[in-house]
Amino acid sequence: SSGVNTINGDASNDVLDAYNSRGSNTLNGGGGEDRLAWPHNDLESTWISTECNTATICELLVVFDERVPDLSTLLNAVDGGAQYNILSMNEDAIPVITQLLANTGAKRLALVAHGEPGVLHLGASPLNWERLQAHAGLLQEWGVEEIALYSCEVAKDEMGKTFVAQLSELTGAGVDASATKTGSAELGGDWQ
Repeated sequence: SSGVNTINGDASNDVLDAYNSRGSNTLNGGGGEDRLAWPHNDLESTWISTECNTATICELLVVFDERVPDLSTLLNAVDGGAQYNILSMNEDAIPVITQLLANTGAKRLALVAHGEPGVLHLGASPLNWERLQAHAGLLQEWGVEEIALYSCEVAKDEMGKTFVAQLSELTGAGVDASATKTGSAELGGDWQ
């Protein structure tokens, strides 16, 4: 069922908690306890898998924008059973994600990128209301049940709420998004 959950920084409602029943700052794909180690520095269209491959359905797909700071630390937080991809600044996010979801069969999607109210900076072009409308057909192919947007303030104000609601409507997924800073509490973010 689709729906929108705007996160306000409360630890009990943190975006990470929506994906991780253990309550730690990991992206849990529902697999084993193995964690990924970042094996190299080539970020161009990097695709890494722990326990699943294109012949296996993975529960969680995590897509990172290459511009996210301290990416290696975040990659180390991806648990076994999840797959992840790093989008370069030259890739069109929506078609790439559509293909990745078709290949993995993932039912949960986490997008990690910079954000601002109503905008997710992922790949070559910022995802905003207009881009969602332009790619409505592809978004309807996603077939995911949940989407978590790990991005600062993407759900803030009316513009942000409209963007999140539109993403939920077009994908049929429940969407978790933050209206506040996302990240380390030491840097003013909402992770506890």
